[in-house]
Amino acid sequence: MIVALVKDRNQEIMRRILFRMCRKDFMIFTVDEDFYCYVKSNCRDVDYALVDVLCFQMDLFNPYIEFSFQDHYFPIVVFNDPFPDKDTRAAYWISKNKFYSSRACKDGGVDLFRYEFLALEQILNDPVINCHVPAISFCSDCNDNGLEDNQVDLEDTRKKMGIPPSRFCVMKYLFERKGKKISGHDICIDLWNESSQKRRQVLYTYVYHLRKAFESHPEFGFSIEHVGKGCYQLNVKQKNAST
Repeated sequence: MIVALVKDRNQEIMRRILFRMCRKDFMIFTVDEDFYCYVKSNCRDVDYALVDVLCFQMDLFNPYIEFSFQDHYFPIVVFNDPFPDKDTRAAYWISKNKFYSSRACKDGGVDLFRYEFLALEQILNDPVINCHVPAISFCSDCNDNGLEDNQVDLEDTRKKMGIPPSRFCVMKYLFERKGKKISGHDICIDLWNESSQKRRQVLYTYVYHLRKAFESHPEFGFSIEHVGKGCYQLNVKQKNAST
């Protein structure tokens, strides 16, 4: 059986993905507590678990570690993890499982699902499916909003600045709206479908760390300004701008 934890808005797309994989034995959860309670009580029935990257804070929680202590091993796949390139997702999922659990390296471990993971990789690369995967996925074209004018490779910039994916989703969102005043409320709603005080505090923390990363790498010309109460604006200084 495959178990999946996704944000409510991604429930239908996950169902479509699993049907494309010809899997009928699956359960989809949208509530964290229900998901973790089920897999811990029924771990021997689970082949592997699919987890939505938007369901946890990546710099504070690691699902690979969380499940490495299960009595019965099963692989974890953060299916829309933004780190791997679109054509190396399956290899990335396998290597992550092997890194965090020695049981993944043994016979009957994660390699049993190599071909199934490759099939999942191909499905995620399908534009019909990928357009519904959260914007944090690099498979979608993120060069439509001014990148040609500024010649900015956002993925290369992220790597050089050492920005983790949890914060990169905010960076990418603001970059696509660079030069515009965006309220924290709108950012939270668009990225996480909620604007609670806790979520706005997370956003504030992410913006703080992004500003520090930008200040540490002035060669990229990125900056985030506080514009009015609770609003942000990302600016990119032209490299050929006169001083």
